[in-house]
Amino acid sequence: MESMTANEVLKETLELHDQVSILRDDLYEMAPFEVIHSMNDNEKSQEVHNIHTFEGVMHRYQDQQTARLYNAARLINLYLLQLIFSALKQGSEIESSCQYPNTDCIFPEARDWTMEKVLLESAELVRDILASVPYYLDLLESQNSIEARYLIWPLTSVVSLDVCPPLARHCIKDRLMVLGFKYNMRQAIEVAKMLDQRDHIQNW
Repeated sequence: MESMTANEVLKETLELHDQVSILRDDLYEMAPFEVIHSMNDNEKSQEVHNIHTFEGVMHRYQDQQTARLYNAARLINLYLLQLIFSALKQGSEIESSCQYPNTDCIFPEARDWTMEKVLLESAELVRDILASVPYYLDLLESQNSIEARYLIWPLTSVVSLDVCPPLARHCIKDRLMVLGFKYNMRQAIEVAKMLDQRDHIQNW
């Protein structure tokens, strides 16, 4: 990896991203999930029937293991998109400093990709991960926190990425706090508080 050029690394990242996307498609064929629209356009930030959703959408999976597999694949895609985003951002900065800018010459493998495209695809993946949260919170009893712990990893991972949308970041902080208090998970509460403090510092 150390001997690879930046464009070679980006090419491999794009190929991996495509492969993981195919894996998610195959998973859906084997174990499809139900998409439930719980709110209309006027209720998207409200709580309905004691189920809190992000943008009014939730998923219902066949079982918790299937939900974990989906979220793991989505996270891999998001990490790869983060790498692509960082490369495109760096390429854009190099391009702006060149006398004869040409992004295709900097990263020819990514000529079909833009930062806007990366952010849009990332937002969709983040929405899907957040759509799995009500499945856990509504399904599990408060005395059984084993399965709910599997939410901490994807949520804390997503919120650390540059490609995570601001509104989703706010929702993740809220859901981590709910997870922490409902299932007595100190780790989730501490992460939520840390994220809140970081946002206050950035907005100050």
